[in-house]
Amino acid sequence: MVTSLLADNSPQARAAESFDESTFWIDWKARQVRCPEGSTSSGWCPATRHGRDAIVMDFACADGRT
Repeated sequence: MVTSLLADNSPQARAAESFDESTFWIDWKARQVRCPEGSTSSGWCPATRHGRDAIVMDFACADGRT
């Protein structure tokens, strides 16, 4: 079952200079995510976080450095 995303209460979402989940584009069919800077994820890993199903996306280290 696919459900909507949970509200993002992370420190990143609260910080004006950071990106929250709403700024990422998710291609569910291709299992890829594109960040606001245009980089595409390199990994898609189903996981469980705090007792809830989740998906962890990986990006190359160089993608996060400017």
